[in-house]
Order: sequence, then C-alpha cells, then structure tokens
Amino acid sequence: IPIHKPDYVVVQYTWWLYNRAVSIYGPYFFGALPMPYIVKNETELEIVPAPFRAKVFDLPLSRYKNTERGFGDFLSFTFNVSMPLFLHDSYYIRSSQLKRILSITPKPYRDKATVEKFAYNEIYEICRQNDSKMILLVIGNDPGSKDHDVFVRELKHMKVINADSVLWELLPQQDLETYNKIYKHWRGDPPQKVDDHPNPKAHKIIARTLFKELVKVKESYRDTTNLPEL
Repeated sequence: IPIHKPDYVVVQYTWWLYNRAVSIYGPYFFGALPMPYIVKNETELEIVPAPFRAKVFDLPLSRYKNTERGFGDFLSFTFNVSMPLFLHDSYYIRSSQLKRILSITPKPYRDKATVEKFAYNEIYEICRQNDSKMILLVIGNDPGSKDHDVFVRELKHMKVINADSVLWELLPQQDLETYNKIYKHWRGDPPQKVDDHPNPKAHKIIARTLFKELVKVKESYRDTTNLPEL
C-alpha cells in the first residue's frame, strides 16, 4: 500500500482469518509451516515473527517429480527429503513448545473480537496514511449466521460491502441446502459437492456487488447504466 498508494484497498473479512492470525502454524500438506501470529504484551497487541524458519521450502522436492518409482528412488527421497524434514520439524516444534511453556516466547492471544479489531484497524491506518480508501468485503461466512454483523457494525469508519448478504438475498429459497447447490462446486452424476469455495456464478455476483459499490463511492463515476449483467 505505501508503495503503490492505490485509490481503494479491498480487504476480505471472513471468520477463519482470525484462526490464521492466532495460529502458530499455517495449513500445509506435509511438514510444519510456522507463521507470524498476534500476541498481547503488557499494554497492546502486536505481531511476532514465526517461531522458526520452515524447512519444507528448502527441500529438493522438484527432483522427484519425474523420477521412476522404485526402492532406490524411495531411499533417495527418504534421506534427502523425509528425514531432514522430520528431524528439523521435530526438534523445532518441541523446542518452540517448551519456550511457550516457560514463557520465553509469547502465546497467541485468543480474544477474537480484540484480535479482529486490531488487525483491521492496522490495515485501515495504513490506508489512511497513504490516502487509500479501505473497503471491507464480507465474504465466506456462514450465510445463515449474523455473528459477523456484530463485529462489522463497530467499524463505522470504513466502507463495508456485505457480499454474503447479497448472495443470500438472491436465492430463490433462503436455506443452506439451496445456497450450497447454487454457489458451490459440484461434479459427477449424481452431482457431489467437491469444493466449498464460491463457484463462477457466486464470483460473478460478488464482483458485480463490489463494482457497484465502488462506483457509488467514486464521485466522478455517476453513470451505472453500463454495469455488466449477471
């Protein structure tokens, strides 16, 4: 933001982002992926670095993408990838656990409302300092829940676009089964849900909702007749 100084910064609000902010390890298929996380010192919240450097990115994984499978390949992978990763992660995970038990390193601060307020206000302040308008895009929350509204209502100083509400209101029947059927990814015969992320139809609605609101915000754009149709 300080480098490019954009007119607008769209920031996602989703319930699980809090979990990422207070998790020491990020999601990964194998190995440990230590992450920066939010803690509370004596007076305020702050972000601390990851407890150690991930090993998984230093391993020669690409070497084994096209090798012929066999015992020799297995041994090579074990000694060059599996064992170094296992030894590294086992040592550093237990070492960092011990440091947290002994209060040498801080533990994540797990008050959800406080952490969310801290994070989004930090981004808002960076935007304000660089003359960028922050827009909070509410997306990916439980469509039948109003829990996120409690938090969003407190953010009166920033523009909020609730795409979840728009998706819900456009349903022919407002229930979770219909929501999943229309907005999620389905494959096969009979169809089975294969991905909980928004499908192209949902993305089109989200994009249109965001675009319409941006047009309203930008004073120099008054004509909305050429907005794309759903």
